[in-house]
Amino acid sequence: MTELPDAGTDPQPALGGRTALLLVVFAVAGLAAAMGMGWQESGLILLAVLLLVWPALAFYAWAHRRGDLP
Repeated sequence: MTELPDAGTDPQPALGGRTALLLVVFAVAGLAAAMGMGWQESGLILLAVLLLVWPALAFYAWAHRRGDLP
């Protein structure tokens, strides 16, 4: 019986950073269009999301650089 090649231990992320960012932008734009919001309100929502998510992303990058994450 032949063995399968090792797939490696480093799993690939489900979505890349750019893909996730584009999905968030499209989701906010779609919601804004559905609710009749303008560009200014949509921009403020995106800014709020960015300001809330930025510290979590910075912490994740810091922990990953230190080698604390698997």
